[in-house]
Amino acid sequence: MRTVTIGESNPILGIKNTLDIRSIKNYHIPVKYSEEPFKVSLLTANDLYEIQQADVCFIFGTWGSTNFNRVWHPTNNIRRQAWVANINTFFTNILNSYNKKFIVFETGTLCRIRNAVSDVNGMSWKDSTPLYYRMGLNHWTYGKAKFCKPKTDRLEIYIKNNLEFSSVFKNQFNNHTWQNNKDGDIIICPGLENDPTATKPVEQFVEDSYTKIREHTDRNIFVKPHPGSLLDYSKYDEIDKKTPLKNLKERLYCAVLDNSTSIFELTFLGIPCFTSSANFGYKLKNNDLSKINDIYYADKYEMKQWYNEMAHTEFTFAEISTSHRTKTDILNYIIELIE
Repeated sequence: MRTVTIGESNPILGIKNTLDIRSIKNYHIPVKYSEEPFKVSLLTANDLYEIQQADVCFIFGTWGSTNFNRVWHPTNNIRRQAWVANINTFFTNILNSYNKKFIVFETGTLCRIRNAVSDVNGMSWKDSTPLYYRMGLNHWTYGKAKFCKPKTDRLEIYIKNNLEFSSVFKNQFNNHTWQNNKDGDIIICPGLENDPTATKPVEQFVEDSYTKIREHTDRNIFVKPHPGSLLDYSKYDEIDKKTPLKNLKERLYCAVLDNSTSIFELTFLGIPCFTSSANFGYKLKNNDLSKINDIYYADKYEMKQWYNEMAHTEFTFAEISTSHRTKTDILNYIIELIE
């Protein structure tokens, strides 16, 4: 197997370490962020040759957003996030032109359930260890990426890796309970504006969802914007975007999401979610808002299967960067994705 690693992010350097020590023929393109972009060399003739010869390449991060903060400009916007998106667009266009397979690392998925159980106010799932990275083939989102299929019970590994929350994780993974307020409210959680993975613009998603829900119920409906959103949803009953979802649990009947990764926290809290086909919760079968009064409650066996499947979408930095064969051999998972 021949590989190419692109960039200097932690997961890229981690997988590079694994490939090097395991004697996999790897070529590294050390593209590194700089506030002086004109001094950065992106591609040499030899880089291009190695990409052409590779069986799989590795990149980190997203691309395709038209959000101002994520559109790079050499003078108006040199934010790291925008720069990464621009570089990824450049390289994925090259990889796709050669019909190359590539592994995309991105921020975690299931680990976001830490938000549901942390006792620390303002603490993010990113603040807990171990650090997880999503790993998909050719993309990073549900419905577009290929993720690893469950081979073993990764939930047991997951519980051991998260000792701080092990008891509550074990209980909900093995005996999931739905804890919504049957007389409660409905929350619509739009994603960040201009998200390239959304099925429709967020304003349209909120309007369409609100209209459809109102056709079938007179329950209270409120909107909680994405924490990074700058949009005004004041024409709806709006909740402060910084309000933790766990603080809303007691009043919620269900949630409505497009591609939002809030699916993990809300589901772990026991709140059913109606989702689009772009959401990791799509398999939980609440996809039709005309059935808002007839929620499908997956049983504990279905839920354990879903949790285990989601645990196979992300890996710890230690698993990615391991230099020897362990219970989680990352190379076996990579081979599975590219075959």
